[in-house]
Amino acid sequence: MNASQEYLEMQIESASQGQKLIMLHDGLIRFAKIAMKAIDDKRYDVASENLKYAQNIALHLRSSLVHDHTPDLTGNLDTLYSYWYILLTRANIDKSIEPLHELIPLVKQMRDTWDTLEKQLIQEGNG
Repeated sequence: MNASQEYLEMQIESASQGQKLIMLHDGLIRFAKIAMKAIDDKRYDVASENLKYAQNIALHLRSSLVHDHTPDLTGNLDTLYSYWYILLTRANIDKSIEPLHELIPLVKQMRDTWDTLEKQLIQEGNG
């Protein structure tokens, strides 16, 4: 393992749940953007690989939901994460960037929401 991989693992291990959620959303956005460029360049193997990474993140987000605590919220998030997975699948099957144009703003909005909540929690903890 190289130094950058060790650093990344240390960051992940020391991150709060909120920070991990933000990292996952950032990763999904990053992989979707790489796939978009690859589709534009007709590099479908690269697109498919990155779309699969993004799909795995969407599945992870979905599978990590705990429906017992707030069933309405987790139900809505489950629906949203499922929709993201559908968009990623459609982009991969059709080799189209249109679903990604729809997906990326949705993921950014949710990422920003988690970021705001994380900052509020930190502020409340320090205040």
